[in-house]
Amino acid sequence: MRYLPIAPRLQRLYLTKNTAKQMTWRYEHQKEPGLMVHPSDGEARKHFDSMYPEFSSEPRNVRLGLCTDGFSPNNSNTTPYSCWHVFLSIYNLPPWMCLKEPYVQLSIVIPGKKSPGQNIDVFLRPLIDELKMLYIDSVVTYDASTKCNFTMKAILLWTVSDFPAYAMLSGWSIHGKLACLYCMGFLANKVERSSPPPILTGDQIWEQVRHFSTAYEGKPFRAKNAKLPGFGITHNWVKRSIIWELPYLWKLLIRNNLDPMHIETNVFENIFNTVMDTPKSKDNMNARKDIKMYCNRVQWHTWKKGNKDMKKRASFALSKEKSHECHVFLQRFLPISLRDDLQRSQTTIVETICKLEKIFPPGFFDSMEHLVIHLAREAMLGGPVQYRWIYLYERLSIKHFQSSISKIIQKSGQQRPLTDDEMRIAHNYILINCVEVLPFLRLFENYVIQSQPDMDDRAFERFRDQHFAKWFKDHVSMIRAKFVLLKFFNNQMLSVNILNALHEDRYDMLGPIKDTLSMIECDYYGLLDEVLEVEYQGIGRCVVVLFKCTWLNPTEGVRVDQKHNLVDIKHKSRLRNEDPFILASQAEQVYYAPYPAMKDLKDWWVVVKTKPRGVYDLRQCVTEEDDDEDEEDQFF
Repeated sequence: MRYLPIAPRLQRLYLTKNTAKQMTWRYEHQKEPGLMVHPSDGEARKHFDSMYPEFSSEPRNVRLGLCTDGFSPNNSNTTPYSCWHVFLSIYNLPPWMCLKEPYVQLSIVIPGKKSPGQNIDVFLRPLIDELKMLYIDSVVTYDASTKCNFTMKAILLWTVSDFPAYAMLSGWSIHGKLACLYCMGFLANKVERSSPPPILTGDQIWEQVRHFSTAYEGKPFRAKNAKLPGFGITHNWVKRSIIWELPYLWKLLIRNNLDPMHIETNVFENIFNTVMDTPKSKDNMNARKDIKMYCNRVQWHTWKKGNKDMKKRASFALSKEKSHECHVFLQRFLPISLRDDLQRSQTTIVETICKLEKIFPPGFFDSMEHLVIHLAREAMLGGPVQYRWIYLYERLSIKHFQSSISKIIQKSGQQRPLTDDEMRIAHNYILINCVEVLPFLRLFENYVIQSQPDMDDRAFERFRDQHFAKWFKDHVSMIRAKFVLLKFFNNQMLSVNILNALHEDRYDMLGPIKDTLSMIECDYYGLLDEVLEVEYQGIGRCVVVLFKCTWLNPTEGVRVDQKHNLVDIKHKSRLRNEDPFILASQAEQVYYAPYPAMKDLKDWWVVVKTKPRGVYDLRQCVTEEDDDEDEEDQFF
């Protein structure tokens, strides 16, 4: 576990004059009329201000939101890994700043083979202690905008997470018949005819959980532990969350937000798969059997045909002839969900769910379909949805993980001296593929033709690879060749074995390579062995990244299927040559997929081209001004 204290970083926000002014933006604009554009516009913020006027009277006091989410880099059961990040968002800032990456602070990193589960409270201990300190004791902070000190306090408005993490943070189990914390229960696969239960206040919930133990008191939480009295019957509490230690928590109207991102995804997929009658449809055989038990819809009952259960196609399922209606479904369904205001939506959502219950089988309605009912209320209390879902935090989790991996790779690299052949080949390859060296390559070619006119092309390439670097050093002055520091060539290269560090049990492949001298593009495919950093020392630091590869034979080991536009490679056909290096910029990422259960193709793999995550091809627009600048540069 790694914990990054938050108080010093909150204080630093006030050390910059412009940022310090932005930290009071909502206080300065709270009387302006308009729609809700900020979490502080919701009823939850107004309720807290009325309960704690001393805190609210200081506009520089900080309001925070906590989000935690797990990230698994490899979807593999053989090497399980789950990295959890805990982020804090700063809601004092204006809408265009508070969700920007520099202002979303990473506070905890929890690595491990699996999710911390209900034991996440153990890892949250230092953060909760610091949040209590920030509210009770406060910290003296310098405000650069007013050039004076003030006592800064901070509160945690709510948490943001998906439904499994919702259970971890709240202490309420989301499994079984009592999945909904708002309703203190949700009876799946059962027709409920009673009126909805009242939503409990924070004080009422505190009275329920105050006598329960926490995960860090005594034994850690385990699923096999004895359940709390009444679990699964009157409640679904498995612990008292550590968040209840915050002295103001029971006065908050929202403590744990439902994540609209995952709810909308699951609800849409359930509806889409059921209406389109895909293999993931909720209208399966078990759901039809439930209809006999719960519903009076005889036309949907199952029957026996021999030993096989049969069911009639549902009227809501689209046939192949009606599949175009999916587009109409999207066009009609989405506007309905966006048309009503929040007050009306709180009622119409319930009515819509009831109407769907008349159409879909009981098995369709899991906890996700039920949670939709509470989204309108949370929107009225918490404000705009973008501050309370985890799109941003999932992206940040991936980014922080990739950053950590980069640091690991840097640490795993090791200095090693290259052999004389490796150094000569690498150095020659860098020179030959420098655009700036291209005119000198032409001069070298003329020099060789004059001195050895009978040399063929293949012999010339070998001669060029062996002698060009020395010729270039002897015939080109260092003033003209300052872009390559030949005199100070360092024979120590940083070697990082990316293959073992990142892509265990799979190969990284390389695709089309262009030869700078001939300007003819030819495709070579191979396996990535090492990533090398070639460092030229002398004036500053100049680093060139090389890929060292094992190449496949382009004539015997590569074939192209023009009919299906496929490229196959014979992975056992290796090319024997003395040129294993390419520039990193010359590589294209591909991967190889074997043909399944085809003996005649067992030695052949199909080439699949792909793009690394976060890399995009952008069309470059050259303006007239850019052209003029280029022309001017040619004269200097």
